[in-house]
Amino acid sequence: MVSIYGLFLIAAVMVGCAVFIPMAKREGLEKKTELPLALTAVLLGAVCGRLYLHVAKYVVNGMGFWGYTLLSDRPYEYAACGTALGIMLAGSLTAKMTKQKGWTVLDALAPAALFALAVARFGEHFSDFGWGQVLIDPI
Repeated sequence: MVSIYGLFLIAAVMVGCAVFIPMAKREGLEKKTELPLALTAVLLGAVCGRLYLHVAKYVVNGMGFWGYTLLSDRPYEYAACGTALGIMLAGSLTAKMTKQKGWTVLDALAPAALFALAVARFGEHFSDFGWGQVLIDPI
C-alpha cells in the first residue's frame, strides 16, 4: 500500500519540474541542461536529505555535547535542510558539466525547489510525519 506521504513526494517532484521548465526557459538555459538538472536535483536532494538526517541524529542523540543545546532535539527536521543542500549541489554540478553560469542555473532551480519542498511539507500535515508543536502564544 502506498502511503499518502509517498504520493505527496511524487506530487512534489512533479510540481518542481512543472515550475522548473518555464524558469529554465526564462533564464535562458540550454535545452540540454533541463533534464540532467532535474534528475540530478531529485537524486541528490533525496540522498543528501537522508544523509543530513543521519548526521543530525548522530549529533543530537549520540554525542550529548554542546550541539544538543544548539540543535533541535527532533533530528527529522533536518532532512529538509539536507535536501536543500543537495539541490544546490545538483545545480552547481550541472552548471559545471554543461559549462553554464552557476548563478543562472541556481536562479532557475530555486523557485522549483521551493514549491517542491512546500508540497512535500504540506504532505506531512496529512500523514503522521508532522512533529512540530502547536503554537498557542506567538509572543
